[in-house]
Amino acid sequence: SENGRILTYGIGEIQKGKEKDVLQRTTQQNLFMASKIEGLRYKAEVLMDFTEAYKILGMAPPPEV
Repeated sequence: SENGRILTYGIGEIQKGKEKDVLQRTTQQNLFMASKIEGLRYKAEVLMDFTEAYKILGMAPPPEV
């Protein structure tokens, strides 16, 4: 982009009660990859739950497990 930033979104299904664990693991993996690129900074944010994400995609979320 013109300001030198790259914004990516990901959608993943996470078991109830595992949100913190998954976010920590994903952050560790991405920080490891980011450490290989000089000047790259990494930030993770949870923007919405999976039900909201499916709606944005125009899809119906799967039934609760």
